[in-house]
Amino acid sequence: MAQLSRRIKPLCTAELLNAMKRINVHNKIYFDVMSYDRLLQNTFPQNNFAIIFNTLNSFEQGLGHWCLLYKAGNSNEFTYLDSLNANIHKQVQILIESKFQEGDYLITNTVCLQKSYSAICGYICLFVLNWLVKGYSLNEIIKYKLLRNFEEIENEVLQNYLELI
Repeated sequence: MAQLSRRIKPLCTAELLNAMKRINVHNKIYFDVMSYDRLLQNTFPQNNFAIIFNTLNSFEQGLGHWCLLYKAGNSNEFTYLDSLNANIHKQVQILIESKFQEGDYLITNTVCLQKSYSAICGYICLFVLNWLVKGYSLNEIIKYKLLRNFEEIENEVLQNYLELI
């Protein structure tokens, strides 16, 4: 069985929600943490949202993997972050496209930001969200904050998380 990276405790839904509340202090956006099956129920608004979702369904057991879906205000940019840089789930892509309005487009990361079997994914979602709500694009965040080796990414992301709690 694969082991998790050193010193990184997987984040649970409550921890992610509490950190999102701290990030959201000055930005009035809808935010939530949910399972894959809840995400597909499409209960979030058309614009101005941040959702961290797990790739597991609510009835499944295990750790799963955290991903981020974000859209600021009336921006035309949907941001989808998967720190493993896996292909976007087909059902998630259909869901996103169902919310598209004229001129909307999807931005995703094109590099892997974590080691396999690492529990850093929830922390990376929070790190990226913290910079997105400050007005940075996903490409800027990756280029200027996260384009490093995995150890440096872990250190930067964990330090940022500790500042949120």
